[in-house]
Amino acid sequence: SCCFDLPPSWYKGVFGNYEPGAWSPLTFGMDVETCDGCTNWQYTFNNRAAQFGNAGFPGLGTLSTESWQLRPGRNCLEISTGGFGSMQLSGARLTTGPLNILDVNHRLRPGQTGAFYDSDRSGEGIFVELLADDRAVVYVFTFTPDGTGRQAWMLGVGEMIGNHIVVTEMDRPTGPRFGPEFNPGDRVLNPFGGLALTMPECGDSKSRGTLFMSPPVDSEYELMGSTRYVQLTGIVDCNQLNGHAKAGFSGSWYDKSHSGEGIILEVLNDGRVLTQWFTYDHSGEQMWIQGVGELEGDILNVKDLYTATGTTWGSLFDSDDVVRQDWGTLTMEFHDCDNATAMYESTVGFGSGTFNMTRLTSLLGIPCK
Repeated sequence: SCCFDLPPSWYKGVFGNYEPGAWSPLTFGMDVETCDGCTNWQYTFNNRAAQFGNAGFPGLGTLSTESWQLRPGRNCLEISTGGFGSMQLSGARLTTGPLNILDVNHRLRPGQTGAFYDSDRSGEGIFVELLADDRAVVYVFTFTPDGTGRQAWMLGVGEMIGNHIVVTEMDRPTGPRFGPEFNPGDRVLNPFGGLALTMPECGDSKSRGTLFMSPPVDSEYELMGSTRYVQLTGIVDCNQLNGHAKAGFSGSWYDKSHSGEGIILEVLNDGRVLTQWFTYDHSGEQMWIQGVGELEGDILNVKDLYTATGTTWGSLFDSDDVVRQDWGTLTMEFHDCDNATAMYESTVGFGSGTFNMTRLTSLLGIPCK
């Protein structure tokens, strides 16, 4: 077994799948750095979980545990040698990769609300909205795993625990059709599994966060992990200074008659507004639309909205395959902090229309004035 001690300030281990019933046991792949018959066995942890269950991969050692929680004090993890007679574990890092430790003394700041991405996977990313009561909303925009290049998105409400955000169940909704035929009753949530995000240090451009997503075992979506997540945008800085006068317009907005789709706004300090619209196409499949607009007084103008196609989810993702496509324009007029009118006009067959928008989220430390 591999044993280590954790101080009282450490909380529970993040293994990737946040349904404790699915963790018996949890198996991680380990890189074999020497060969069978060598005298000096050296194993190091992979940077992401390789497989759940007992089997592991042929020829690789596995690390498994019956426990879904690491506690202060002595913790021991059982090691299987993957068919070899003996082995030595060395170089195990307990603060990176899927075996992450939470520090409950760390508090996330309002400046960490924003957009995040892996620079090696440009074209997909996440939006994080920090809320009161240690809650957070996480949106993921990406692509499907079936090779068609279609868009996909997920969302969920999770818990802030120290420097982590843990969402036990993300959803990948489908069903409603875009435009006048939109019917909230057509929405199917499609539970997607858990998400864990280790946030990069606030204000540190060199800091990297860790993202791990664990779709259901029977899903065509594979496990996905990254140790290179950086913050791309923020609404205020880490000291809650330098925010735009209208920063409080930031957050999630929706039309109550179109529950199941909505628009995320991030008002940056220079007056630009990062805009992300999560919706559906004419057949009820997922579609996301994004752009950067300008805020003039209480009116937001996004002159260039676009969608994207071309790549796939997970290990086959290739940024070079992402193709952006013009979609149209969006205007939002804010009547007060909680109500707005949105008008869109598409150039690619989605028509035009108007939404009566209502604020859905109020962001931690970023009040609307």
